[in-house]
Amino acid sequence: MQESKFNNKFTESANEIYRKLSSLETYKNEEGKRTEVIKASITKETTDKLVSERTAIERWVTGKGYVTDAVMNQKVVETANTFNRTISTLRNGVVNYADVTIDETGINLGKGKKV
Repeated sequence: MQESKFNNKFTESANEIYRKLSSLETYKNEEGKRTEVIKASITKETTDKLVSERTAIERWVTGKGYVTDAVMNQKVVETANTFNRTISTLRNGVVNYADVTIDETGINLGKGKKV
């Protein structure tokens, strides 16, 4: 009887240890999933924080009257386009005024004007 009691207690203890080890094994195997969830959460939180900080900095820069790269690039493009239009207009005007010919009929200033 004593031996049977001991065997039962031993078996119960062994089964309890087995259940606990199985539980730990399951927990350990899910570590990768938990790690991925934490990494994704940290990445999203970091991205959100950086976007928020960048927006705050851009507002601060704008409030100080400084010009951001995007605004500066747009101004440069606008200035270049205006400059190109002005040069084109001047070039066309110079061609019209420089269209002077002298022949036996007199001085021709272009566009049919004679002197």
